[in-house]
Amino acid sequence: MKIHGLVKFQKVEDKSIVSSALGIPYPARRFIAFEGEPKTGKTILAVQDALFASKYCDVLYVYNETTCEMFMDIVWNIFNYVNQVDPKLDEIDYRITFLELNVDENGNPFCLPANANRQMVNFLAKRVADLIVSWIIKSKEPKLVFIDSITQFASDAPAQTGAFVKHLYYLLHSIFTKTQKYPCVVAINQVVDNRAFGGFKVAHAYDGIVSFKKYRIDKFTTKQFNLPLGTLLFTASVEGIRAFKTNLDEFIVNYEKGLLKRGKFMYELTS
Repeated sequence: MKIHGLVKFQKVEDKSIVSSALGIPYPARRFIAFEGEPKTGKTILAVQDALFASKYCDVLYVYNETTCEMFMDIVWNIFNYVNQVDPKLDEIDYRITFLELNVDENGNPFCLPANANRQMVNFLAKRVADLIVSWIIKSKEPKLVFIDSITQFASDAPAQTGAFVKHLYYLLHSIFTKTQKYPCVVAINQVVDNRAFGGFKVAHAYDGIVSFKKYRIDKFTTKQFNLPLGTLLFTASVEGIRAFKTNLDEFIVNYEKGLLKRGKFMYELTS
């Protein structure tokens, strides 16, 4: 616990580091969650934005839900799309680092056991934080960190998800202050049965949440949207980012060939 009077803190500029393909801001030193059910485009948007951002700054992408070979297949598909959008990017060195955290150097899984206690939670959070911190210290302009996914670290111990996220958040912010480097951290979190993994404890740990959803066109909405029956619609919306003004409109996302493209806003389609 720290008790202090009014002291002079260094002001950190709260401008968006880079806007995502969908217009989502990534403010410095914020901890933001991408939340949604599986297969709603969270990883696709994260990889897409990581590649776009890496032409301006240093980006770290931590992944733990699949093997290196399978994940890099996803990356290459999106990489080809990014080059089609802006051919000049092919001439630029991508300043992005991919870090696989499925297992450690001893073959032990990077996740909490079902019987995890607070000591185990803090230990794993520190191991993950140390790897991220090592990259931050070495990088010249560390601006974006993606963790795909925060859910996987506690998939066998969901009750400890909140404690894990809070401790990781604390450790990362401590190093931000020490190094005077303030990246935005984006953590992907799964939603199951309309509840975010870890519940309210996790929600309170984040500075902002981007919600991903999907809807299937039925007989009542096929005329409204002028789309065939059974079509899947994907939406994304910023639920709010602490101390940062942002667009809170929900908008439709075109999901073509595994890529996210910005569409018209929801209110324009439904008016």
